[in-house]
Amino acid sequence: MANQEPVIFYCDFRSPPSGLGTFGDDILIQDTGSCPQVRDGIYTDIIKLEYSATETKEGFLDFIKLLLEKGVTHVYNTELETNLEMRYKDKCYPINLYKTEVLTWYQGEIMKKFNCFNILWDIDDDQDVFQSQLPREMSVEIDTDNITNAEDLNHEIVEALTESLGLCVLQYDCKELENFSDDSL
Repeated sequence: MANQEPVIFYCDFRSPPSGLGTFGDDILIQDTGSCPQVRDGIYTDIIKLEYSATETKEGFLDFIKLLLEKGVTHVYNTELETNLEMRYKDKCYPINLYKTEVLTWYQGEIMKKFNCFNILWDIDDDQDVFQSQLPREMSVEIDTDNITNAEDLNHEIVEALTESLGLCVLQYDCKELENFSDDSL
């Protein structure tokens, strides 16, 4: 499989003509809170959302879904203050990590911490040398708002661990997952 070039959504909160931002061949996205008139010829397309992409969690999730449908892989946001800045000094975040970070801002958000241990990473080279250099324990925060079963929770934990280092996870242990019940979320 060939490497795909990243498609970056560039957040643009202030500069006129204002909107949420742009991606691809100068495609502008506007929402109900940011939709001034734009002169013809500046953008190849303007997507006008019929909702606010920033005021509610649902609006934000719909916005991210649209970006994913349009093939966006990363979000460039110079105003996002997060722990991700240590790893992404250029402030260009993989879209799923960006989504997870922004979701923590919404009131009533159900984010839970999962402490993972005995993590075994999938690496191609000498397993013994490199496994010892990788973290065996990590904590990840997962939005459990829409999780209804242990299989989905396991998938979300694996995704979060994978995105944290960019390596796939072969196995891990997690007491919170082992003690999972639909009522506990």
